[in-house]
Amino acid sequence: MKTKYIRVKASERLPVANMSVILIDGFNNSFEGHLSDNKNWIIYTDGEFEKVEYWLEEVPDMEDEMREMLEEAKDKLMDIDWSKYPKCLSTYEKIQTLLTKLKTKES
Repeated sequence: MKTKYIRVKASERLPVANMSVILIDGFNNSFEGHLSDNKNWIIYTDGEFEKVEYWLEEVPDMEDEMREMLEEAKDKLMDIDWSKYPKCLSTYEKIQTLLTKLKTKES
């Protein structure tokens, strides 16, 4: 399964204690470290480090599955009589716009 990383504000949620994560300070510098059992940040390398603003959380990347579902929904909407269900046309156009944005992002 593919994964990606999302920024999590340290002021909103902390990582699991003793789990290695990437930490980002107020100057957007990144460091590898972890949160100790007593809630202190431990940095693995020497260097100046400001207060932890964010940490990166690894999460599943569901983009491929979402793209496939959008393609399937778009195909099913093609079979609908849009004169009877005009809102379906709007939904179809929104799905098409999203798929175009995803394709543009890939290139």
